[in-house]
Amino acid sequence: MGFKVANVTHVSGERIGGTLSFDHRILEFMIKHRTGWLDSTMRVVTSLGSFTVLTFVAVVAALVWRKRVGDWTALVLLALVAAIAWWSSNSLKLAFGRARPDLADRLVRAGGYSFPSGHATQSAAIWGTIALLAVAQAPSHRRSIWSAAATIAVSVGVSRVYLGVHWFTDVIAGWALGAAVVGLAAAAIASRSRRLVSRRDP
Repeated sequence: MGFKVANVTHVSGERIGGTLSFDHRILEFMIKHRTGWLDSTMRVVTSLGSFTVLTFVAVVAALVWRKRVGDWTALVLLALVAAIAWWSSNSLKLAFGRARPDLADRLVRAGGYSFPSGHATQSAAIWGTIALLAVAQAPSHRRSIWSAAATIAVSVGVSRVYLGVHWFTDVIAGWALGAAVVGLAAAAIASRSRRLVSRRDP
């Protein structure tokens, strides 16, 4: 890819290799441009990828689906998406064992390994699946729905780098992983639609 691997980075007193100089440059840029109001804004933005907020919006989306369609398909789908995104993200974290940026650079608390970003993965997966469900109910608003979901997922990922708890490549991997999970959700919805059509046809 043309990126040079940094020799070493120090996190919590340990010597950890495997981060790219590209990652370090982006983090340094973010740190250099921090301001008080932007720090506060990014803390709010990053909460859109938190377990609490994602659980809340998923339940609301499932209840809206239940009211309009009359079943709990959305709840089951969102629960499976969340489980797959969480499991795959944490499995990769353990497999790669990449350390987070230095503690001195962090504006919020974060534990565990860095790659991929769990917030980026979960936000892309959950908000993307909610967009899938919303488009199924309002196809004429497809563009605005997908734009809103993508804006939230991208913003959450950027906030993780700005706040100093992830490298940018962690976030890219999280987005890609979340998008893959949305692809599985789309396939599940398409399969269900085909089954419903086949049942209705004589």
